[in-house]
Amino acid sequence: MDVMIRRPYYGWIIVTAGFLALFVESILYLYGVFITPLLMDFGWSHTIVSSIYATAMAIYTLAVIPMGWLNDRYGPRTLLGIGALLTGLGLLLSSAASTLWHLYCTFGVVVGIGLSPIYVSIMPTLIKWFTKRRGLAVGIASSGIGFGQFIMAPVLTYIINSYHWRLAFTITGLISAALLLIAALMVEENPEKLKLSSQAGGGDNLASFSLKTPITLSGAVKTCAFWMIYFCFTFACFALFMVLVHIMPYAVDSGIPSLQASIALGLIGIIGTIGKVVAGIIADKIGISFTLIFCCMGDAMVIPILLLAGNVQAIFLFTALFGLFYGGWMIMYAPVLAEFFGTTHLGSILGVVATTFGMGGAIGPVIAGYIIDLTGNYLSAFLLGALMFVAAAIFYASAYKLKGKRFPRFHSQGER
Repeated sequence: MDVMIRRPYYGWIIVTAGFLALFVESILYLYGVFITPLLMDFGWSHTIVSSIYATAMAIYTLAVIPMGWLNDRYGPRTLLGIGALLTGLGLLLSSAASTLWHLYCTFGVVVGIGLSPIYVSIMPTLIKWFTKRRGLAVGIASSGIGFGQFIMAPVLTYIINSYHWRLAFTITGLISAALLLIAALMVEENPEKLKLSSQAGGGDNLASFSLKTPITLSGAVKTCAFWMIYFCFTFACFALFMVLVHIMPYAVDSGIPSLQASIALGLIGIIGTIGKVVAGIIADKIGISFTLIFCCMGDAMVIPILLLAGNVQAIFLFTALFGLFYGGWMIMYAPVLAEFFGTTHLGSILGVVATTFGMGGAIGPVIAGYIIDLTGNYLSAFLLGALMFVAAAIFYASAYKLKGKRFPRFHSQGER
């Protein structure tokens, strides 16, 4: 009697590829380890050093929209290959920078473009492979960012302290290129190309990926809910990057050794990993909306702990709680958009909404840096971040109420 051997569901290979690719995207969360060394080497202000990162995020924002469209057209494998080439090259060139404009061009422009295809190629692909366990799959893949923070923050700080920030850029570039190339080789856009059944290996029902009437990007932007979602993630990312970029220099200025401060920064990532997986499981059971709003409000409520932090214990308590909630709302980009607009045109729609991530990273740290330079402390900057998280929760609650509603169409007097 023949025994049927069930192969592991290939969707979990896609999850692994997503984990590796998003491990590389943690670069966007690690810039804080370079702030103090750049301040010391070049004598720049917090605002100027923050503006290098802001340039990368601005370029990321501009590039991510066409990258979402290119993913729908050419697939994730091509985009991840482009990302590997540009990210690795940009970081290697950054290691040789000697002037401000060098870093603007290498880290700001080349790395910014190189990282822009990662999220908008991985997440739409992942969403297509899962329905019943979509939250869990997205949570596990997204945890790559958290592991990247947790591992690379202390490693890069050790390299910077023992050798130089230039070597840290070089090693990061080589690792990034290698991981993205591996992910590109593993990823496959559609189950149909591998001739897998809808329940292969215990997989999800792959026939229910899209809405009966697919919503295009042009149709999505005409809805009220789209813009409420857009503003929700914009404000949340503003607040997130105000904290992530400036928490390490804040800790160092508070008298905490740089290595311990870097571990605290990495802790946000690893606890965020737990938050992403837990929030994915919860969202699968009780819904995306409650989970997202609760996590945004959670981040707003824990920021006051940071303002009282004058010792290592307080910093670590904050980073643990902040990371837990941040992980919970950050994974919701693709699931929220899939729930509202379907998956057929998810790459294009996600490409537009992902600009919120770039804008938050481009503008938030600079605003915080300016406030810090102006006031001489971090109090006002971090309080503003807390208020932005509250605003994000309010915007998403509004999106949920406006689901399915379109903007009113105004007619001229000659129209009936």
